[in-house]
Amino acid sequence: MSKKLNVISYRKLIDLELEFSPGINVISGTNGTCKSSILYLLSNSYQEVKGNISLKNCMTVIGSINNMMNPKIESLSKGDKQYNDPSNGVTGIILKVTYFDESTLEFRKHNSKKNARYAIKPYYVVNKGESLPKLPVIYLGLSRLISFGEYHEFDIDNVLGKVTALESVDEVTLKKIRGILQRELKNNYISVINKNLPSKYIDIINQEYENFTNVRVNHESFNKVGNIKKRAEFKTATPGIDSNTISAGEDNLYVIITALISLRYYYEESQKDVSYLNQRVKSLLLIDELDASLHPSYQIKLYELIKEYSENYNIQVVFTTHSLTLIDYSLKKKANVMYLLNEGNKVSVCNDIDMFSINMYLQQMTANQLQENSKIPIFTEDQEARDLLNIIFMKISDLDPNFKKVEGNFHFVSSNIGSNNLKSIFCDEILSGNIMKAICILDGDTNKDIEQNIITLPGKDNPESIIFNHLTKLLSENNEFWRHGQVHVNMGYTYDMAQSIYKEIVKIKEDIEQKKTNSKSVKGIEREKNKKLYNNYKDFFHIVFQAWLNDTSTQGEIQSFYNNLFLVFNKTRVAYNIPAKNWSDKADLFKSKEQVNNR
Repeated sequence: MSKKLNVISYRKLIDLELEFSPGINVISGTNGTCKSSILYLLSNSYQEVKGNISLKNCMTVIGSINNMMNPKIESLSKGDKQYNDPSNGVTGIILKVTYFDESTLEFRKHNSKKNARYAIKPYYVVNKGESLPKLPVIYLGLSRLISFGEYHEFDIDNVLGKVTALESVDEVTLKKIRGILQRELKNNYISVINKNLPSKYIDIINQEYENFTNVRVNHESFNKVGNIKKRAEFKTATPGIDSNTISAGEDNLYVIITALISLRYYYEESQKDVSYLNQRVKSLLLIDELDASLHPSYQIKLYELIKEYSENYNIQVVFTTHSLTLIDYSLKKKANVMYLLNEGNKVSVCNDIDMFSINMYLQQMTANQLQENSKIPIFTEDQEARDLLNIIFMKISDLDPNFKKVEGNFHFVSSNIGSNNLKSIFCDEILSGNIMKAICILDGDTNKDIEQNIITLPGKDNPESIIFNHLTKLLSENNEFWRHGQVHVNMGYTYDMAQSIYKEIVKIKEDIEQKKTNSKSVKGIEREKNKKLYNNYKDFFHIVFQAWLNDTSTQGEIQSFYNNLFLVFNKTRVAYNIPAKNWSDKADLFKSKEQVNNR
């Protein structure tokens, strides 16, 4: 229900605006960036739902979950035992909350004269009739949960037996002690939930847990682990597995599922009351470090369960996490992801964040360090193709300056693999999961397959043929290419020099035709001889290829190659944590539409 927090001053949150969606919200950042404090501010923006008889059982269950499974939320705001001013000396309004109905409330710091502690309370405007909205809130401090199976539920009678053994304790005092213990520990047992949560919801809790772990559980009680938390105790149908043997992650998973189902119970009960029907958000679930001790596969599966419950039962969810797996998945699912950046004595919020930046910040690495090994492999048929790709990339960089920073994200694999073999590898069902992390660029005389990350060089032919054919065109036309003053002419690549090279090209073709006349096999011979000739005059042929790229007739080919490379780059960059901003927009490389009518 909270749409926006405008924090004037609270701990390291200074002049900070945080916006939330009614669905899933993810907060990340290094330690010390006040992530838990934000959860506290959200929880502090509401008051408990009271006065509705039909929802009484729901609220008892929700209150029990908060009491049994987590530290009290207020302890997050109090911090040290000694008083520390949370607002850095700022007086008056320190927080403004905007709700989804566009109403707003301002909050001030309230100092307790009794114990030198403080609280954050609404600053009600006189005669305006303001009050805190009512909303059920569950806070799960998973980062503070520790899983132990050795502890047992607190036994009041056992403690009283030991107290009775003391000679100085009379019956009146013993009765008082019993009363105190019962009041303090009244929410210590699972019976509170069992009594108020209908059996069908308890069955759903156990079924959802079984969906994750393949373990069927039955409620028994809650264990108290020191002064830190309380955890569910249960038996299972699997020998050797119970609440004492499950992992900390599975323990936390059980807590989260219980919270979700309890908020579902509240939603379904509230639908019976017309006064609750117009509420956009029915409840708020706050989870501190959702990923705590959870295997990555559980993290993703749990995210999907939370998403399902958030959408179906109008639960606003805000969780913190350090898990790169969970953050990446949340971004892909279009969740509202915020990253808190530590700036020393304050933090800033990065709303428009990508996985590259998050990796960099959380791993405390520089962009150069992170990108050092983050390169997309490009497979080609041979070295000639790689040579021409370098020239094509230089051409594209001249036309699109933003492409220069993309070039560093590619790595040409130094291997010579035929086009048919490359196609087989990239289309193999077993290998496709890994190969999709690479790009295949075949010669232009084959077909592209964008779905399999296969594109082709411009030119609709193999590299040597493109160059040889264009050299023929240059020699047959009276153009500026052979004029004195051209750089290549000054280097000795004159018209006469080119004619002698052209004769070698013709000689290869004549030899091939002679072999065919003599009924001899010519398979692969012409390509082999062409490659040899190409490598003998590589520098000159690179100049010819650049001239081909600059020819107006080829601009549609270049634009089409550029567009295809853009597509496969953005399909593969995620696997290497390459930021989308490196190449977020493709460009029209040529201004004339006539020049690019083939793209």
